[in-house]
Parts: sequence; C-alpha cells; structure tokens
Amino acid sequence: GLRIGDACSRLSSTNEPIGFIAEAVGYPSLANFNRQFKAQRGMTPRAYRAIFRHASTQSRQN
Repeated sequence: GLRIGDACSRLSSTNEPIGFIAEAVGYPSLANFNRQFKAQRGMTPRAYRAIFRHASTQSRQN
C-alpha cells in the first residue's frame, strides 16, 4: 500500500525511529505497522532498513 511505500522511503533515507515512522504514515500501533509491513514486504521494517543501509554502504565503497 501507499503507507508502506512511504514508510519504505523513510526507512531507507532517514534515521527516524521506526515507531515515529509508523505513526507518521498513519499506523496507531507499532505492532500493527510491523505486521502490515511484513505482510507486504516479506520482512520487518528493521530488516528492510538494515538491508537498504548495507546496499548503500556497498555502493559508496565501489
């Protein structure tokens, strides 16, 4: 969904806490956000951020 897409861009481009992002994109509870995110992306928001950060670190080294 649109809210998860917005959350993805914030996870990958900011250092905002995941709970803050969840609220900012319209999820009243972090647990609900985590559940919806995992259902749509196949991983937790924390894992998504870690993978994206790892990828951007790799590209900067090359």
